[in-house]
Amino acid sequence: MKKSLVLLLSVVLLLTMTVSGCGKEQRAADAKAGDGKATTLTFWTFQELHKNFIDDGVATWNTNHPDKPIVVKTEVYLYDEMHNKLLIAIQSGTGAPDMADIELGKFANFLKGSKPGLVEFNDVIEPVKDKLIMGRLENYAKSGKYYGLDYHVGAEVMYYNKEILDQAGINVNDIVTWDDYIAAGKKVVEKTGKPMTTLESMEKWSYYPLICMQGSDAMDKDGMKKAKCIVDKDYIIAKNPALENFFDKEVIMGIRPEDLYDNEECFKEFSASIVNAFIEVTELMGAETYLFMKVEGSNFVARVNPKSTAKAGDTVKIAIDTNKIHIFDKDTEKIILN
Repeated sequence: MKKSLVLLLSVVLLLTMTVSGCGKEQRAADAKAGDGKATTLTFWTFQELHKNFIDDGVATWNTNHPDKPIVVKTEVYLYDEMHNKLLIAIQSGTGAPDMADIELGKFANFLKGSKPGLVEFNDVIEPVKDKLIMGRLENYAKSGKYYGLDYHVGAEVMYYNKEILDQAGINVNDIVTWDDYIAAGKKVVEKTGKPMTTLESMEKWSYYPLICMQGSDAMDKDGMKKAKCIVDKDYIIAKNPALENFFDKEVIMGIRPEDLYDNEECFKEFSASIVNAFIEVTELMGAETYLFMKVEGSNFVARVNPKSTAKAGDTVKIAIDTNKIHIFDKDTEKIILN
């Protein structure tokens, strides 16, 4: 099965590069299953639109490479059903497809063990590294080996409410730079009393990609022990004067047990906020296990899966969902950030 997987995944990369440049040109007829000249591949996904994407890529491939036609047989499953079925197939060594959609949050489950059951992509990636977003591919890497490839990478987009822009006399085509955008936003508020843009404040999905696009982050790269916030202090104080007294001041951090994790899947999602914790006591509560632990002298409690292998005396990795952190004034114990 490995040989077919290598072939398939090599084909996927080629498909990706071909599709990204295709237009509305007329395409050759699709290859048919059973055609002696066609290579037949199987693909599992949890999203019907991904099937359509692959079908389009196959048509483009067959147009551009009529001497090497392919047929991709796609099966669409429910999200959990597909990932569970795929994991069982790989672990048992039978029944796995040539190609599968593995959602980013699930990928860590397929990298467990000393030798993951996926085919390595290094020989495919290395020749074209300068054309790939390597930071994205690190999500699929282990010990310097890459086990996955993106075939569609989204971009940060911004939607405008043209109705309020028209009311403010703003032509959206005049917004080219961020300075243009800010100026337009101020004018919209002045003319209509309405904000031109809103962002969610309890999650990172809007602001974090914008930070990363500037090559920055919320924290430095020294790890949690010495990590320093690298946001613009003066800017924050100008926008939130009440926070001025809390810069360079010792505060209390709190986080709920359900927002601490000890599994590989969350290590990928919260890779920038992983700490080493010493387990003092474990308490099995049926549907969950509580880990009572110390992190650099501070006490924490994590509520984890009852299948956790952590035991008293162990030092384990713990991932922190930093979006759920609560900050308190040490002197008054009043909430600063919730």
